[in-house]
Amino acid sequence: VVQPIVGGSGARPQEDGVDGTMVILNFLRNIPTESIENDMPPILIHRYGLRQDSGGPGKYRGGAGIEIELQTFSPNTTVTSRCMERYIFPPPGRLGGWPGTTGYTLLNPDTPQARDIGKIDILQLNSGDRLRIGTQGGGGLGDPLDRKADAVAVDVSNEMVSVPLAREAYGVVVDAAGRVDQAATERLRQQIRRDRKEAKPPAFSFGPAREAYRRRWPVELEDAVSDAVASLPALLRQIMHRRLKQAIEARLARGEAVIPEQVESIFVQLEAEVDIGYPKRGERASGVTGR
Repeated sequence: VVQPIVGGSGARPQEDGVDGTMVILNFLRNIPTESIENDMPPILIHRYGLRQDSGGPGKYRGGAGIEIELQTFSPNTTVTSRCMERYIFPPPGRLGGWPGTTGYTLLNPDTPQARDIGKIDILQLNSGDRLRIGTQGGGGLGDPLDRKADAVAVDVSNEMVSVPLAREAYGVVVDAAGRVDQAATERLRQQIRRDRKEAKPPAFSFGPAREAYRRRWPVELEDAVSDAVASLPALLRQIMHRRLKQAIEARLARGEAVIPEQVESIFVQLEAEVDIGYPKRGERASGVTGR
């Protein structure tokens, strides 16, 4: 085990989220870099720490994720990983808090061969390859403009929050010496409040990726897919659920509109192509057996 790569927790009702750890890991919460390199000499850890700007802004900031970058000097190195979640939709913010960040995985970062490879299960590395992983940050709670400016300055000094994000999200102006410019901060916060389109913050802030997905896949359409496969055996239900969503995605990609009432007929068409030995819709309706 090189390192437990957990993310940050969501902000709590009266406190920031927990940074880069979780209690259920017990003794595996954090492994010293020196111990890793001593036990596994082919591995060199270039970076390990909390991930800047990963916790969602809010009156109470979401917990920060972590970043780890390792390099192997052994050929045919196999890296396995699990629990790499939140790579598409970020953890949501609450009551005006911003979402946290999604995770990322970079192969050979800062080189001409750099690639964002997304979630991994089993990855083969060659001697000299580097792997950098950033875990997700927790969502923030409450309006970021209500966070104390001095608390934002402390986050900036601890490199938990960057100067640009302090301005954009929290409306706090921090000078080169790390001090809050109180007058400039007050003006900026007033301007941000004036420019807001919503008078009341939403209960949850899911982020642009999730909102775009929900416009494409409204809840009613998701429910129709689940209803169409609900009577199938468990394993077959998984297979047909995936195929049904793929078929609908193909139609959406062609610019076709798909409404919930069409899902059943799409399913019947797909079902006709499958021969796994179970009674199909039409056969069950007519009482045909023998499969």
